[in-house]
Amino acid sequence: MTNARARKIIAAACDGASVPACAAAGGVTPNTLKSWLRRKDHPAFTIFQGHYADAVTYATLATLKVIADGVASDPKHAVRISRQPLHRELEYAAALSSVGP
Repeated sequence: MTNARARKIIAAACDGASVPACAAAGGVTPNTLKSWLRRKDHPAFTIFQGHYADAVTYATLATLKVIADGVASDPKHAVRISRQPLHRELEYAAALSSVGP
C-alpha cells in the first residue's frame, strides 16, 4: 500500500463508492482492499482502516443530509425515497441535490 493508493481509495470512499469501486480507484483488486481493511500486522493498515471508516461515515452522513434536505423542501420526496430500493439511494440523493429549491 502506498500513500497515493490510500489517498485515492479514501477519496472514492468519501464519494460513497463501493469497495470494488474504491479498489479500482486505488488500482488494486477488491480482495486486496478487503485484506488491507482487515490486517492488524502494521500500524499503516490500522491508520488506513480508521481513515477509510471515517470516509464511509462521511459519505453516509452526506447522503442522509441530501435526502433530509430534499424531504424538508418538499414532503413529496419522502414518498419517492421510501419507494426506492436501498442500492439506489445514492443516485436519488444525487438527483435531489441537482434539483434545487
